[in-house]
Amino acid sequence: MLVPREVEELSGAQKRLIEKAIEEHVLPVYRPGTRVVIRRVRRMSVEAARKHRAARDRRPPRRLGRGRRMLPTAAVPYAALISKLTHLKLELSRTNKKALFHKLASLNPGDISKARLEVVPAVEVDVGRLVGDVMDRTERYLRSWNEWITTDEAILGGALRSFEELG
Repeated sequence: MLVPREVEELSGAQKRLIEKAIEEHVLPVYRPGTRVVIRRVRRMSVEAARKHRAARDRRPPRRLGRGRRMLPTAAVPYAALISKLTHLKLELSRTNKKALFHKLASLNPGDISKARLEVVPAVEVDVGRLVGDVMDRTERYLRSWNEWITTDEAILGGALRSFEELG
């Protein structure tokens, strides 16, 4: 899992492209430490609805989703691929973008650099040729991140390992 800024740096795509994919619900966003609240909708009279709305307006606003936005690793090749396809003047619909992301997410990270995917009917993309270097850089980054950074809730996020541990 990566934050949008890391996806931006690793893919070489613009921040706007990643934010737009998040807004269009193409990229799934995970927020660690939050939970999904599902409320049951109940039928009520108009008067009861007015009282409920008035009581709700008096309450302080709830802060939902306080955690950092985390994106899956497949967002990196997706952002790089969409960026390169945009430079080639190939615009995709939201449905095609979602399908492309799901195809990338279903592949193993090592297989992405060798994959050929059909983006739209009659258009096939050699993903390895376009974003192979991006995937190599992402794998190296994740390997070093796991090696050098530790995550501990008591430290409020992550912290570099101490120099004593390094020897």
